[in-house]
Amino acid sequence: MKRDALEKHLTAAKTKLDARSKTLKGNGVAEDAYCCDPVWRTLDASRRQMATRLHAVGKLEKREADAAARKEGGSEEE
Repeated sequence: MKRDALEKHLTAAKTKLDARSKTLKGNGVAEDAYCCDPVWRTLDASRRQMATRLHAVGKLEKREADAAARKEGGSEEE
């Protein structure tokens, strides 16, 4: 996926997780007990998955930029 789309998905996932956390807090659930709520766990997993994918895209972009720099550097020497 492209960085823009992943950032949008990550923002949406964080928003949903915050909304669920606010609901749980309103119901009197302690923060360390959020992990017992299956909906919260699912939303947190989605957030972590998007963050991991975004990190992987960053690594890929860096690798491609390095490869392009090497190619450009090699063509100048010839």
